[in-house]
Formats: sequence, structure tokens, C-alpha cells
Amino acid sequence: FQLGLRGDYFTFDVDDALDLDPNPPAGLPHASGYTDGLIVSPKVSLVVTPVPGVDLFANAGQGFHSNDARNVVITQRVGDRVKALRQRGLSDEQINEQLVAERFDPNQRGSTVLPAALGSELGTRVTVSDRLTVGAAAWLLDLEEEFVFVGDAGTTEPSGRTRRLGLDLEARAQVLPWLVADADVTLSQGRLRDEADGENLIPLAPTLTSTGGLTAQHPSGIRGSLRYRTIGDRPANEANTVTAEGYTVVEALIGIDIGRAEVTLAAENLLDVSWNEAQFDTESRLPGEVAPVSELHFTPGNPFNIRLGLGVHF
Repeated sequence: FQLGLRGDYFTFDVDDALDLDPNPPAGLPHASGYTDGLIVSPKVSLVVTPVPGVDLFANAGQGFHSNDARNVVITQRVGDRVKALRQRGLSDEQINEQLVAERFDPNQRGSTVLPAALGSELGTRVTVSDRLTVGAAAWLLDLEEEFVFVGDAGTTEPSGRTRRLGLDLEARAQVLPWLVADADVTLSQGRLRDEADGENLIPLAPTLTSTGGLTAQHPSGIRGSLRYRTIGDRPANEANTVTAEGYTVVEALIGIDIGRAEVTLAAENLLDVSWNEAQFDTESRLPGEVAPVSELHFTPGNPFNIRLGLGVHF
């Protein structure tokens, strides 16, 4: 049984060169300033071993999500403006109109410097034999607030509270004295807690991820691995009208140490699959299109390639 208490203190100091620009770019908020924040996070952990080789565990605790420094300072500026405008007798509607006129997002009123993250998990780890270990854990993660990057504008926007539920599965096997196999699978579901059903999906939040493979370390000094990583299709926007495409990529590596020298040969994307690395649902308009189209924009992942590495250990 373990109890823990952690404290974190952050300072944010932003010097925005456009803050004093009399004609800043339209639609972009700018603010210079300094602010700070302190958060105290309690944690608790319990592990029970009812029989040898079987561990049951439960964890719960608070962490935090550190917001972008620019958002923190802008939030402070918004709070100062709201206070000043309220003292002048303006209504909430009038205050929001004034904030928009000053290029501030009214939704940033009340944003937190260090939003709390509340998490918990319940699981087990079983040593089946001296060669096989398996585990499983169900978990929950609540974030008090998240900001989402808006690529076109180069800014972020608040998305409110979120909740993620998931299940982690893992296995480790000593196939041979020099060969290990492993696999990890995570199933998860993410939701925006303050939005209506059907419009509350967290854009790009994974629903299925997995990694695993074979790793060899031969007594002769030769080592190698054959590994995969996969991510499933996932919503690219809150309503799931655009899908971010999943992929599976396989990589292989072989290496050998010769004295202090190290030689490695790696084959990336061994099966030469087409896959998207960064991808977003973004509006664009091509020549000839009568209106912008909201669709998937992406950076293609690397095709099959071979990399040779040489190193020296001092």
C-alpha cells in the first residue's frame, strides 16, 4: 500500500511580438504577460498477491495537464478584460462581443492554468511460468480541460472536459534463452463530456493501438528485432463524418557489436504499405471547387527504406 503527494509549480512568461502591433493578423489573439500556477496531486496505490505469481492492483490519483503558455497568458488577459468590462456595467453578452472584437475567444473565460487530470486503474498481472507473463488493466482518465491545436490558424481552442475509458492487455514470453516475444494492445474510448451525443467524439483519439514483435539477443553478439505497430481507424472530428485512417507498419533491425564499434541495419516499413502519419480534418478549396470541402489532410508515412548505422562506444 502506498500513498503519495506531489506538488508542481509552473511559471509562464510570454513576450508576444505582435501584442503591440497596431494591425495584427485578423482573427489571431495576441497577449504578452506573466502568470503562475500551483497544483497538489494526491496518489494511492494498492497491490495484493493472493497466491504466488498473481498480482492484483488498483491505482488512483490526480495529475495535471499543462496548458500552452500562450493560452495561459491569454486566459489571464481575458479574465482581466472581463473584470474591467463588468465594472463598466456591461452584460455578459456585451462582454463576449467586446472580447471577439479584441480577437479573444469568449470560451477561454475561466480556463485553468494547470487543469487537473484524475485517473484510476484496476488490473492484474499473472506469471504463468518462468517464461510467460500476462496482464490486463481497465482504466479511466478525466481531464478538467483540453486545448486542441488548430493547424490553419496556428492557434489552439478549448474543447472542455474529456473522459477516456480503456483496457490494456499485455503479454511477454521467453520463447528461447535468446529470443523474447511481446505484445501490447490498448482499446479505448474518448468523449467530450460537455457536448451532445453524436458530436462528442475526441478528434483523433485512438480507439485501438498495438505494438509487439520478436527481439533476439544471441550470445554471439548479434541482436535483432522484428516489430510491428498498429493504430486503428479513428474519428477525425467530433461527429465522425471524416475518418483518420489506421495502419500497421512492420520494421526489422539487425545489429552487431565489434569491440567498441556498433553496426546496425534497419528496414523500415518492411511491407511497403501506404500509411498516413500526421492527419487532420481540415477545410480546403481547390481550383474549380465552388466551396471549401472538409476532408482528410495528411502527411504520408515513409515508404520502405533501409538505414545503415555505424557507432562507436567510448
